[in-house]
Amino acid sequence: MKNRDGSGGDRFKFRTVPISLGMILMIGSILAHAAETRHAILRETHGTVEVRIGGAEWKPAEAGMVLYQNDEIRTGKESKASLLLDENGQTGNFELKPDSRLRLGVMQKDVQTGDKTTILDLALGQVLVHAQKLKGKSRFEVHTANSTTGVRGTTFLVSAAPKKETK
Repeated sequence: MKNRDGSGGDRFKFRTVPISLGMILMIGSILAHAAETRHAILRETHGTVEVRIGGAEWKPAEAGMVLYQNDEIRTGKESKASLLLDENGQTGNFELKPDSRLRLGVMQKDVQTGDKTTILDLALGQVLVHAQKLKGKSRFEVHTANSTTGVRGTTFLVSAAPKKETK
């Protein structure tokens, strides 16, 4: 089959090769900078502890449950929950105190560098964090409505009070 200019049909074949090669290189670059999603494992619960997974309804939490980025956990009065960050608590662990609510804001790992980003969003109550020493450009933060606490490896307690209504 001839092209409009009267030449053979080979011209079309040569143009698709560079375009296809370019697409492969672009996809490879995207995958090289991809972030791997991490998780938290609910180690134990005492009292009333509930989770919201993927924005669904709150449901009772059970030891062994796996939570991912944007999942939430809350504790009732005289209740608490203990969670491991990554397998065997490689990044650390935390205890959510009574009457608390927390969201796993960011739980990612850069597949190229191994750097981890952990951001916990504490809406209400208290969380006691035991963070392992971070490597490279890894980040570990706890956010509340009024503050951000960032660490490189230590034990710390963060509190968030309920918002007061203004009239």
